[in-house]
Amino acid sequence: EGAAAVPVREREGVGRPAPADAAYRAQLHRLWRHHPFVPSGSQGVPGLEDPSFGRFVESQLLWDRAMAEAIAEQHRRRPGAPVVALIGNGHLAGGHGVPHQLRALGLADVAWLLPWEASLDCAALQPGLATAVYGVVSPPPAGLRLGVYLETHGGRVEIHQVAPGSLAERSGLQVGDDIAAIDGQPVSSARQVIERVAAHPVGRPLGLTLRRDGRLLTLQLALPGR
Repeated sequence: EGAAAVPVREREGVGRPAPADAAYRAQLHRLWRHHPFVPSGSQGVPGLEDPSFGRFVESQLLWDRAMAEAIAEQHRRRPGAPVVALIGNGHLAGGHGVPHQLRALGLADVAWLLPWEASLDCAALQPGLATAVYGVVSPPPAGLRLGVYLETHGGRVEIHQVAPGSLAERSGLQVGDDIAAIDGQPVSSARQVIERVAAHPVGRPLGLTLRRDGRLLTLQLALPGR
């Protein structure tokens, strides 16, 4: 029935969001159409006027508003101090989400920063997307006992980085190797590799099957303790 049907006393103090403009609605529709849900009886991708999409937009606006009000409250409590919030990209890109709600609350001195991965198309860096974008070189995850950073490409698990001094480097693993199996069980995603390595018993060698230059290599690795 929409947020308007929720009694004010049950809204946990969240005010009425500023309406979404056409650009934000279009941005949200591109996201919504990928959700695994299509209203019954609809033909193709539902349009911007679909009631279900309207509820999706209203939910997003309520979320934006709640975060904006929390930021505004911290700004009020700490006059002159910068307030930093960590927020998902979808609530920041284009300034339509939380920045828009902050402006509606009277806070105009707002900057929003977006991470930008090397694989993304720089043609998408249009004016207004963000105050600034930044790149981060990701180190190998500390919890991955092999000492590699993995990427999944169409069912292949490729070694993207090898940490210096790690078990992987000492064992001869190379950037560009594909991990085909763990203990004889095929793997098709980085998540599978990480989970199986994390669950592998301490003190028992890990069987690692690699695909390198079209050849399969099998290694037995002595994992360090957790």
